[in-house]
Amino acid sequence: MNRAKLVITLLLLPIYLSVTAQSLNIGWNIGDSFVHTSFDNKGLVKQINNSTVSDIVVDGDKMVYTVTTSVFDNAGRPISLDGQKGTNLLSHKVCVGSNSILFVDMASLFQNIPIPKDENVTISESGELPEVPRYPTIGALPDREYTISVASGKMDMPIKFSYTKRAVSGQEVVKTDCGEFFCWKVTERMKVSVLFVKKNFICTTWFADGIGIVKQEIADGSGKVTSSDCLTEFKSVNK
Repeated sequence: MNRAKLVITLLLLPIYLSVTAQSLNIGWNIGDSFVHTSFDNKGLVKQINNSTVSDIVVDGDKMVYTVTTSVFDNAGRPISLDGQKGTNLLSHKVCVGSNSILFVDMASLFQNIPIPKDENVTISESGELPEVPRYPTIGALPDREYTISVASGKMDMPIKFSYTKRAVSGQEVVKTDCGEFFCWKVTERMKVSVLFVKKNFICTTWFADGIGIVKQEIADGSGKVTSSDCLTEFKSVNK
């Protein structure tokens, strides 16, 4: 994988990546599956992520869910994650603690990026990723900064994520192809810096109890929505 393709893959991963009035939780079981469909700013499908809960473990006071995802384009063709005709699979973890939920474990996403075997790649991390409170209340949330560094030979590439102006802004009913969900709405500004590239986004995410992320909108720095992601299918092994 050349540097340009690796930069693009790393930059896009965190972007491409239901609730009661009182709480926010995850009630997944091994084998539960869900589909998230990504749309461009014209409402056209650009990517489909088919995910399955593949493992659940207890880690201290946390419940850790492993989610395995297959990535496809709008025609149903696998999207290679290494820039070649390689795998379209990735996995990440969702960590549920007593007071908060980490929906995107960025470290596990990056650890699963396919790297050619002839490259000696090391990945390190520092900082904190943004969490969502288990018992949300309308108001500000703590800012977060997170850096992940990819080193290979002479290349040392830190990718910095800054999350600011985070807040629980209220509750809304969100309707998708798989139903209506009563959601908590969370907004934040995200800046991604990698090499000489800096991108600013405004992220709005709707979370539902027992489901997780139902909808997400990504806007540019001026507030213009550039892409969105919706839960379009959810199947539980218990139903």
